[in-house]
Amino acid sequence: MSETPRISLRALGESDAGTREGNEDALLIAPALGLFAVCDGVAGRLGGACASAEATAIIEASVRRFLRDSGPSSTSADADERRRALGQHLRAAFVEANAALLRRGRAEPEVRGLATTASALLIVGGDAVLAHIGDSRIYRIRGDEVAQLTRDHSFAAWAERGGIAPDKAARLRGVTEVLGLRESPQIDVEPVDVAPGDRFLLCTDGLYAHLGGDAEIAALVGGPLDQVAGRALDRARRAADVDNITAVVVACESA
Repeated sequence: MSETPRISLRALGESDAGTREGNEDALLIAPALGLFAVCDGVAGRLGGACASAEATAIIEASVRRFLRDSGPSSTSADADERRRALGQHLRAAFVEANAALLRRGRAEPEVRGLATTASALLIVGGDAVLAHIGDSRIYRIRGDEVAQLTRDHSFAAWAERGGIAPDKAARLRGVTEVLGLRESPQIDVEPVDVAPGDRFLLCTDGLYAHLGGDAEIAALVGGPLDQVAGRALDRARRAADVDNITAVVVACESA
């Protein structure tokens, strides 16, 4: 048997179109559920904004049903089992969102091909898991230590891992996995170590593309919670060409 410290959560987020005409990003902040997410509608897809909004809504509804039906988590159960159950249900929420987007894309010609990235963090009691697809990211900031918890599903990242030639990756660009384009996409689900004092940054590529190294991320996210998201977006807006920008910051405190 193992016990984990219970965590209380505070979170804030912001989203902005950047220099684009419209905003295809969406964010989800549901502290009562312990659920947080960012989604980025795939650029060039007519239904990008629809896809990101629908995905966040479905993920929230699915997790809400699971937590309602499962009741309070048992601190006497094995921690690995608790996290495994959370991960299974968060994955199921992503699968549900993918199926809904596929159906809508096939039924509505005006949004055919709608697709989105999705990165979600679920913290219940002291247990945490993430689910991820695409190239949005989740970082954990613990003091001065910054850890990127997600792995980009992109041609650039594939090239860095040696799976594709860099020149070919430069020609293809973009993401390799998203919700909404095929029946069984690759969805990463991982347990997350969480402790009081941790902060998490969930963001789309419109933000992290303009951030420096770990020191800048730690300094940015370590400020007053009500200022972090705004400061992060301001940092990205300094660039001449800025994609849609979304940031969600989650602060974990002792319950």
